[in-house]
Amino acid sequence: MFKKITLAALISATLVACTTDNSNVVSSNQMQRAQTVSYGTLVNAEDIVIRTDGSAPVGAIGGAVLGGVLGNSIGGGRGRNIGTAAGAVGGAMAGNAVQNQMNRQAGVRVEVRLDSGNTMINEQPGSASQFRAGQRVAVSTASNGITTVLPR
Repeated sequence: MFKKITLAALISATLVACTTDNSNVVSSNQMQRAQTVSYGTLVNAEDIVIRTDGSAPVGAIGGAVLGGVLGNSIGGGRGRNIGTAAGAVGGAMAGNAVQNQMNRQAGVRVEVRLDSGNTMINEQPGSASQFRAGQRVAVSTASNGITTVLPR
């Protein structure tokens, strides 16, 4: 019974961790902050992958526990001990791989020729499909230095 509850809890935690974030969601601490806006013309946009900084070993630990529980259900005696150890190691490796994949999001690298004559490159969440060469864009820079390029 304890094994079933543990397994259900681990599966639930994994599913909750799989939820995605929308780049159009603004946190309350970003509200009503003045931003400097410049305008320009898009030169190029290309898709990139953004790796978020997530060094917590949650995936490896969760995978090891789940793998150990599953491995423990195999065989008996010494075979069960080997199954538990192999399941824990395999689960840790699989959990780590899943977490590494979850720590990635789609992004875009945009090159903009500003009306001032300067050229800038910015990397941000999004997709190159939302931009096209020659398109007018707004470049919004917050007081904390975060810059976002928005199609006009």
